[in-house]
Amino acid sequence: MKTISFVLVALLVAGTAAVVRGDAAPALDTADDSAYDAGWTNGSNGGYGFDPWSISINTTGGTFIGSSANNGGGSSGDIDTGGESWGLWSSTNGDVNVWRVFSNGTLAVGEVFEIDLDNGYIADGGSVGLGLQNSGGANLWEYYFVGGNSDYTINDNAGQWDSGIPWTEDGMSLSFQLTGATSYSVQVTAYFEGGISSTNYNFTGHLIGDSDQNIARFHLWSYQAGGGSAYDFFANSASVVPEPTPVTLLAGAGIALLAVRRRR
Repeated sequence: MKTISFVLVALLVAGTAAVVRGDAAPALDTADDSAYDAGWTNGSNGGYGFDPWSISINTTGGTFIGSSANNGGGSSGDIDTGGESWGLWSSTNGDVNVWRVFSNGTLAVGEVFEIDLDNGYIADGGSVGLGLQNSGGANLWEYYFVGGNSDYTINDNAGQWDSGIPWTEDGMSLSFQLTGATSYSVQVTAYFEGGISSTNYNFTGHLIGDSDQNIARFHLWSYQAGGGSAYDFFANSASVVPEPTPVTLLAGAGIALLAVRRRR
């Protein structure tokens, strides 16, 4: 039994080291973090695993902390945590871009980026959405809504295409997993009827071609979406979830075996 115990301890140590050496450490931030008590501005830095926010405002637009219940028809609390979300607004002649770098490296195969989104009304020709970008700011994948359209659009290696997800003012949760060096799968859970009902939409594809296809940051924007709170765009609960390594899984099994051994 001493030999078994030694092997299990070695697995535990190796598993811990594997977590430390991960390509992208876990990351999480929510809008109710105390870092946003004074507002959401360039350099704000809540949560962990992300660099500070970069915010660029062109003419009429801005960022703020507020409730996502106030956009669209104001039907529910939608994606709030503690009654708050990250808000973007832009008039019909302005735009706002915000982005955040993953602190500990680019998204690795198997890792998952998650975020909640909630748009309101969008003026014809305006747009709001999410982009996953390389370190130079080139888009590798996008998900957005253009005012005047019926459905949300996905932009990837196949071009810009209709996702079939209809417009909603009640928010959605997006989970994007890198399944290969340039391939992905994404699940969008869209909420309807004031959040009473939801539908899951699943897609696979490949990243937009570029000399650098490493996902280093996420980008949110509001482009000429329209004036007034009904046209605000919100996001919340951004995270990066690492894929468990085989060694880490073995370490977990080792803990269970040690527990069984001690009970004997």
